[in-house]
Amino acid sequence: MMLKLLTILLACVVAIVKTAVPCEPSKFPYKVADSSQCDKYIKCHNQQATEELCEDGYVFEESIQNCDLPFKVDCTSRPTLQPPRAVGNCSRLNGIFPSNKCDEYLYCQNGEEKNIKCDLGLVFDPKQGVCEFPDIARRPGCQSEDILNFRCPIKPEDEEYRFDDHERHPHPKDCRYYFKCMRNGMPRLGGCKTTEVYNPEIGVCDLAKNVKGCENYYKDV
Repeated sequence: MMLKLLTILLACVVAIVKTAVPCEPSKFPYKVADSSQCDKYIKCHNQQATEELCEDGYVFEESIQNCDLPFKVDCTSRPTLQPPRAVGNCSRLNGIFPSNKCDEYLYCQNGEEKNIKCDLGLVFDPKQGVCEFPDIARRPGCQSEDILNFRCPIKPEDEEYRFDDHERHPHPKDCRYYFKCMRNGMPRLGGCKTTEVYNPEIGVCDLAKNVKGCENYYKDV
């Protein structure tokens, strides 16, 4: 009698799970995002529903039917996540995480970590998961003026910009680089290709021999 009752209860539970996420008839398996947990999804096959989890650090994106990095997926309506499985400096087994340095980030794959450095003048933006200009990333403690150690001169509002959306100023210590002062008043680092230096007289990159004081720049490096 007890066994029969347990069988009936189990059948009811299975029925509830199936009706909670109904699987439509389909020739191929497909996946449905869980309603509350971003790294969980329901796999439908032969109208049978099975709960699945993404690997730790990834979340499910229904539009691509696959798990992806969190900054590529909107988890606003389903913010719950599985408990993290931290290893070393990796807060989860997989993912891209901020480092304690503005211009570096931590790349974790199956718990193995690598420190990746951004290109010169850029900082890691944890919202986008990429290296970005500091004035776009707006990361606390990693602002443009602090990273570049340069403040843009105040420009009169009615004065036009020579270079469409910015002004340019030579780097005081390196002929190859210059500062781009954007309309928001924040600086960005610009640079010339190898064999050229910045020419402040014409505002563009030029051969080193044409720029006073920078003629021997590539002979000294």
